[in-house]
Amino acid sequence: MLEISDAEFVTLRDLVRARFGIWYDDQKRFLPLSRLSTRVVKRGFDTYGAYVRFLRDAPKRESEWNELASILSNNETYFFRERAQLKTLAASVLDEFLARSPRVRLWSAACSSGEEPYSLAMTLIETGKVSNAMLSIRATDISPRVLELAAAGYYRALSFRATDRRWRALRPGGYLFLGHAESLFHLTDLYEPVIGPDAIVYRLKAAPLDALRVTA
Repeated sequence: MLEISDAEFVTLRDLVRARFGIWYDDQKRFLPLSRLSTRVVKRGFDTYGAYVRFLRDAPKRESEWNELASILSNNETYFFRERAQLKTLAASVLDEFLARSPRVRLWSAACSSGEEPYSLAMTLIETGKVSNAMLSIRATDISPRVLELAAAGYYRALSFRATDRRWRALRPGGYLFLGHAESLFHLTDLYEPVIGPDAIVYRLKAAPLDALRVTA
């Protein structure tokens, strides 16, 4: 790992804080350095000082800052990760919102690849207290890379590791109804499509639920 002086670390830390709002104190010095050491060498810099000067002054520094947004951010997330908080939101907090206005607006800051805002939407709509048309969720993140994943809405199996109970809520032979723009294609083979004259619905097969497959 490249050596970094105290002055270089302070300058780098302050630049990162000014850009992203991420703060590293002296006790957490190893966190950014463990993530940046390979990047600094890959970019062809021999010292952190040269890299800091590049981030601060170089005409092409913006593309590097975009990369750092993904390198430095913690993107650990999955659907329904904070169930206790979601439960509280769907109960007393939502009631308080609706007492003021029928429209609910939420901001999912640091949304990563989108599991959190999607979890918020599903949780609130399932209460029956607010309709899709009256719910607005703004999802943001400093990393362009994870925002692209969120926009695509395409997830790996790990993103669903807290959703077992939802998959098991339907008995074999039960039917799942989705919106006309939604589909289970490429998500799971647990359901078989049933094509009717006006709509397509999905019927849960009798196969074991541990056969769930989510495409990466």
